[in-house]
Amino acid sequence: MDKSGVDRATFAMLWPVRIPDIAAAQRQLFTRAEADDKSGVDWGLESGQLTALAPGVLIATAALAALTGKDLYETRLLAELLHRGDEWHANRRSAAVVHGLPLLGCPPTAPLLVRERRNATERSSSRFRHLSALPPCERDCVNGIRVTSLPRTVFDISRREAFRSAVIVADAALRSGVPREDLQACADRHPRWPGLRAARDVIAFADGRAESPLESLGRVGCRSQGLPVFEPQVEVWVGRRMIARVDGLWRDQLLVFEGDGAVKFKGGADLRLLGRQEDLRATGLDVLRADWDELHSRQDDFGQRVRARFRERTQATLAAGVRLVSTTVRPTPLSAEDTYRWAA
Repeated sequence: MDKSGVDRATFAMLWPVRIPDIAAAQRQLFTRAEADDKSGVDWGLESGQLTALAPGVLIATAALAALTGKDLYETRLLAELLHRGDEWHANRRSAAVVHGLPLLGCPPTAPLLVRERRNATERSSSRFRHLSALPPCERDCVNGIRVTSLPRTVFDISRREAFRSAVIVADAALRSGVPREDLQACADRHPRWPGLRAARDVIAFADGRAESPLESLGRVGCRSQGLPVFEPQVEVWVGRRMIARVDGLWRDQLLVFEGDGAVKFKGGADLRLLGRQEDLRATGLDVLRADWDELHSRQDDFGQRVRARFRERTQATLAAGVRLVSTTVRPTPLSAEDTYRWAA
């Protein structure tokens, strides 16, 4: 009971919490310092109308309950940034989520942050918060969230994560229109950082023509199995008609790589694909299909299948009038959601 004899639950209903106007520009978040009515904030927390997502950073509980997936992750990330202050930026996988880069696996539970190191001896007390050089050209703000730039995000992931995880991210960045030179320049700015050699390897291998994480994994699978890496997104022309743009092509073997995502087989898509496959075979090409499970978890099986098909294709020839045309990157905006990011 308060001094008026009204119990807290009733009092909370009679006195709705006043949310500061600034919350509208901060994904419904506000800090205790931004609230005019501090006692109202206290009642809101005690009654459950407000939830603290970080020390001193609040959101209406009903608004929080409506958030899922990327929206929920970004809101929690922004809460941590509001708590930490303007020097901090999201980096690595946390920055990748905000940019819309696809990730192999889920984003980190705890936000990954970075800020400029103030002096040579300063050290971070947390593995989730890093201190390093962070020049202005490597900072960005996306959807109101301070993040490392796209090139810096790719660079940090490439020098710390597994090759295939990094290639998925780097391919997507190039596909979005980031020049390879920007990735290389970021690496050049930090010549003594750990993982530099791994990052340069990823940057050199990355190819923005790969149009999905599945195609990126296929290219990595070729490399890990000691196979020639297929050329992504090749157009197949018969005379003046393009009959297909294939996911990948091993030119010497006249063998097409096709990544089978589940979306390809909805409705009547399977029948259309079978007809397309017959059209390709009529040109002298053959088709090898691979799905996510094989490319992610059974790369040895993938390698064996490809080698077997290579042996079958030693005498393959193209039909008359068939042309195989290389393509360039088709810039594609990064996705707000990605089926390879969030756990099922």
